[in-house]
Amino acid sequence: MSVVRPCTVVVTAIAIALLLTVMCLVSCSDKPTEPSVPKPSYKIAFLSNREGDPGIFSMNNDGTDQKCLFFDSSADIRFLSWSRDGSRIAFNCIRWPHEDTYEIYVMRADGAFPTRLTYSTFFMGELEVALVWSPDGAKLAFQSWRDGNIDIHVMDADGSDRTNVTHDTTNNYDPVWRPDGLGVTFVSARYDGGSIRYDLYFANADGTVREQAAVGVLDSMSEPFWFPVGSTFGYLGIGQHSDVSVFVCTITPGLESCTGISFSTSHTAGHVTYPAWSPDGSTLAFVSNAEGRKNIYILKTRDDNSPKRLTNSLTGEGAFTPVWSPDGAEIVFAADWTGNSEIYVMNANGTNLRRLTTSSGSGVPVCAISEY
Repeated sequence: MSVVRPCTVVVTAIAIALLLTVMCLVSCSDKPTEPSVPKPSYKIAFLSNREGDPGIFSMNNDGTDQKCLFFDSSADIRFLSWSRDGSRIAFNCIRWPHEDTYEIYVMRADGAFPTRLTYSTFFMGELEVALVWSPDGAKLAFQSWRDGNIDIHVMDADGSDRTNVTHDTTNNYDPVWRPDGLGVTFVSARYDGGSIRYDLYFANADGTVREQAAVGVLDSMSEPFWFPVGSTFGYLGIGQHSDVSVFVCTITPGLESCTGISFSTSHTAGHVTYPAWSPDGSTLAFVSNAEGRKNIYILKTRDDNSPKRLTNSLTGEGAFTPVWSPDGAEIVFAADWTGNSEIYVMNANGTNLRRLTTSSGSGVPVCAISEY
C-alpha cells in the first residue's frame, strides 16, 4: 500500500490554490488585453562595398539578418530590382575582364544561381537599364543602348523572347508596366520643330499598338507611375520655366484628363532628384538640396503644393535614394551622416528614425524592397 507524505499533500494544495488564483486574476480582470499589432515585415536589398568592392546584400527591415547575396571583386553593379513576389532579384553588372559591357543578371532572392540574361554588342550595353518586373514576374522591361539610342526592351524572365518595343531613332526611357501586365508605359523624347518634346507612350509587350498620351509641352519628364486604379497614372514634369510639377492623370478611351500640382518655388528643377511614388500613388517622396544639403521631402499628389521636409541633414551631403515599404508606412533611404553611407528607415511622416547598417566603407547603397 502506498503512503502519501503530508508535506506532499500540503505542497500540492498550495500549488493548486496559486494556480486558481492566477487563473482568476487573468480571466476576471476588468481591463481587456490590448491586441498586439504585428509590425510590417519586409526585406531590403542594397548595394555596399563593405567587402572592398560593390556587392549585393539583404536584411530585414529592422536591420537584422544582414547577409551577402552576390559578390565578385571584378564586378561593378549599378542597379537592383526585386520581383513583386520576392523570389528573384535582377541587377545590372559588368564583370571585368570577362565582360566589356554592362549586362542583366537574375538570381534567387537568397543569392543562389546568378544567371546572365543579356549579351550586348554595344559598348555601353545595358547600362542604367531601369529594370522593371512585370506584375506576374514573368517578364522584365528595361532600357538599352544596344541599337545606338535608348530603346525600351521586353524579355521573359529567363532572358528569352527579347523584343525592342520602340525601335526608333528617338530616346525612350523610364518604362513601367501597365497594371494588366500586357504592355509598358514609357517616356519618349522627340524632336518637334527644333526643340525636344516629351510625351508618354503605351506599347504592347510585343511592340504593337503603340499609343500616345498627350501631356503638353514640357522641358523634361520622368518617373511615370500607374496607380493601383488601372486608369490613373502620374509623372513628374518640368515646365518651360523650370517649374516642377506632379501630374496625376486619368486615361480612358478617347479622353485624357491631367491635373498638375506645382512645387513651391524653392524646389526648382535642379533641386529635385530621386522621385519615388508611394504604393498607392497618394504621396511623392523626393530629394532636394534647396536648403543646402540633401534632404528627403514628401508631397501629397492630390491637393498639396507645399512639400514637407522629413530629414534634417547636418553633416555630409545628406540623404538620398528614398524607397517606400510595400504598405507605404515607412521610407527606407541612405545617408552619409556618419561619414559613411548607411541605410536608415523612418515612418512615412518622418518620425521613428532608425539606422539599420553600421559598416565602414559601405559606399552608396541602393535600396529595393520586397514583402516576405
